[in-house]
Amino acid sequence: MVVNILMRTLLACLLATPVASAAMASESLLAKVQAQRTALVEIKKAGDRLIAVGEQGVVMRSFDQGRGWSHQPTPTDRALTSIAVLDERTLLAAGHGGVMLRSVDSGENWQRIEVEDAGSDSFLGLSVLRDGRVLAYGAYGLFCISDDGGQTWRRQPVFSEDFDWHIAEVVEAGTALYLVGEAGTVGVSHDGGKQWEKLETPYSGSFFGIKALPDGALLAFGMRGNLFRSNDGGQHWGKIELGSNSAINGGSVTRDGRVVLVGNKGMIRVSSDQGQSFTNLDLHSASSIGSALYAEDGALVYVGYMAAGRIASDDAATTN
Repeated sequence: MVVNILMRTLLACLLATPVASAAMASESLLAKVQAQRTALVEIKKAGDRLIAVGEQGVVMRSFDQGRGWSHQPTPTDRALTSIAVLDERTLLAAGHGGVMLRSVDSGENWQRIEVEDAGSDSFLGLSVLRDGRVLAYGAYGLFCISDDGGQTWRRQPVFSEDFDWHIAEVVEAGTALYLVGEAGTVGVSHDGGKQWEKLETPYSGSFFGIKALPDGALLAFGMRGNLFRSNDGGQHWGKIELGSNSAINGGSVTRDGRVVLVGNKGMIRVSSDQGQSFTNLDLHSASSIGSALYAEDGALVYVGYMAAGRIASDDAATTN
């Protein structure tokens, strides 16, 4: 179970990938890194470009809305599981073994940041709050906060000092923070993350993500295609059927409430009604998809395990 959840998304597939040797860090090999032949975990917008992170410290950048990707070397060969965009120039990336990277030039160069309180525990996610604080969280209850754009970090407990379930994602919704993780963990904080209250859901399996919607609702998703929606701040949850038992690895939400969820076996589901119902986009592929978002030109751009591509705007709005 631990092996399956240490990677934020594409859990089983990515952890089966061997760690690169020092020789594999040569410039000649780095130049050959291709998005379609790499295990990529998360994709984010950063100004006019897209940035994705994944196995062996890989950072990929696209300047043409996901049509092409270029690789940027980083000072680590550990898997990167998440990326945070503080502004167009300041980025953070985090991953296995307590690795934290920071860039102040839009991802051109990366500096390693030591997070002593993390030890060797793995980061599974990063979240930027409206007040400028950054959260980094992950394995065995790891939860760290930065007040200075990711330059320094402090660790604090969640729920209790002995809480050690993996935390998969934290989101900000209104004045509250919500988190989800393994073993059905769902929690809410009304004081910026100092204290947490556990919430009950109809599901006891692992959650891999949670999203806040413009209409105030929450979506929580995870293993075996389980997806739940709450309209009252997590007090009650209703199940949304997706017609699939594949794990839901990640998702994104647009400002106008369009939702994308992606998962194993090429699963992509899209919603135009703020997550109340979903329709299928068929990739005709068995690849696991880790993350997807709508680019500025309306296309749906996705990355995953040996998979990266675009679905044109007309097709992205078409359902099967």
